[in-house]
Amino acid sequence: MLMAVGIIAAVANGLSLPFMTLLFGDITNAFGQNQSNNHIVHAVSKVALKFVYLALGSGLASFLQMSCWMVSGERQAARIRNLYLQAILRQDVAFFDKETNTGEVVGRMSGDTVLMQDAMGEKVGKFIQLVSTFLGGFVIAFIKGWLLTLVMLSSIPLLVLSGGIMSVVVAKMASRVLECLEF
Repeated sequence: MLMAVGIIAAVANGLSLPFMTLLFGDITNAFGQNQSNNHIVHAVSKVALKFVYLALGSGLASFLQMSCWMVSGERQAARIRNLYLQAILRQDVAFFDKETNTGEVVGRMSGDTVLMQDAMGEKVGKFIQLVSTFLGGFVIAFIKGWLLTLVMLSSIPLLVLSGGIMSVVVAKMASRVLECLEF
């Protein structure tokens, strides 16, 4: 249940950014299409109220997304810790003499479950949010101007390539910095 609410909230939170771009377009049009000050104030006030509604909805969706995914990740990590502890307690004493030691068992149980909790928790919600932002942006772009969107799609391979090159360069530089700091 928490995951379902978290997914819905993540999608809603992700769609808030593409909808905000629509509202920016509406507010720009409100300034450009109206000639008298009264009409401008009225049109801008309507769009500003839509911004408030979007902000409230986005805030609620963000809260639900983070809380649902964090609680879900914590519950799953607690269950994994429990199952791991049960599996360790079922081992013979010789297992701890030959295969591993107590410190390694405790370290693995605490460290690995934290990593699993991070992976299954809020990062899943953030991934869903970013995917919905990406797809929602493309849907709105195709609705508003399909021809320009098709032209802009041609730049995606270049963006992916430059992002890949950048990540390789940053990883190499980070490893060099770590080597220098190790003396």
